[in-house]
Amino acid sequence: MITSLSENQFAGKVALVTGGAAGIGWASACALAADGAQVAICSRPGKTLDDVGERIRKSGFENITPFAADVSSESDMKTLFAAIGKKYGHLNFLVNNAGIDSFCDLENFSLAEFKRVLDVNVSSIFMAVSEALVLMRKAVDAAIVNVGSVHGHVTTAGRSDYVTSKTALIGATRAMA
Repeated sequence: MITSLSENQFAGKVALVTGGAAGIGWASACALAADGAQVAICSRPGKTLDDVGERIRKSGFENITPFAADVSSESDMKTLFAAIGKKYGHLNFLVNNAGIDSFCDLENFSLAEFKRVLDVNVSSIFMAVSEALVLMRKAVDAAIVNVGSVHGHVTTAGRSDYVTSKTALIGATRAMA
């Protein structure tokens, strides 16, 4: 169980963590919940999202609520933010964590795969921020965190599409700020 040094510092605050059903997203959601925030997490429908209900129960955090949403789908994002608005009325924190990894062999390059990586890792950030701003303007304090990767600065062979997406994320974050 994750504990907090400042329990309840986020009482009354609402957070959304995209890709919150596993990994860094799950850890972020638990940390926010430990600090008293009401936390919405989203993940694509499927096994990871199906398993998160049990993970929430075992964690002891009754203040984490899962939502099904594909961050690369504009309609899913609109539905997600409408549901968050209806349930909570505002949003204080947006953690854009959802992302996919990819290995790009340029000799067998797939434009469809390249676009998929950009949609999940970059376009989703713009959709989430655009939708979140409406709810965040109703909040007293608000913050957006875009989770990137060291691959936005350095790379290894075979990572062209992933590196491109994470470099674009850095630029997008700077421009949005």
